[in-house]
Amino acid sequence: MIMRSRMHDDRNAPLAALALILALAGCAAADERTRPATASIEGVIQHPAHAVPAMRICALSTSDTREPHRCTTTRAGADTYRIDGLPPGEYYVFAEVATGLHRVGGHMQVVQCIRAPCPEQPKTVTVTAGTTLRDIDLTHFYDKRVDFRALPPID
Repeated sequence: MIMRSRMHDDRNAPLAALALILALAGCAAADERTRPATASIEGVIQHPAHAVPAMRICALSTSDTREPHRCTTTRAGADTYRIDGLPPGEYYVFAEVATGLHRVGGHMQVVQCIRAPCPEQPKTVTVTAGTTLRDIDLTHFYDKRVDFRALPPID
């Protein structure tokens, strides 16, 4: 009887292993379905300094809470940036330089106005899941802009 019991167990071992593999595969597939799809943005940095300084660049939600937000940092001399992991939504993109002139910048648009001069305004960026928006360039830098949102604290 002991021999028969062992034989019975040995024959079911491949089935048990297959069941375990299928169960784990199902869990992995379910994890992929429940993970929210995100987007990316990227662009060129056109800082007026002779050499582009290191900076922190953030995509800030247009909502009042500014959540969610994503930030990245660039090294001195880097003339491009990329921010990954953005949930679908609308964002402003701002940059901050630690030292020197032209310390704040952003992805801006020229605005028509009756009086001159009319400063450029932050341009919203709308991202959808699974996409990468290119040409979200940082073309305007200023010594100070009180109308720019402050970047969130470094995590």
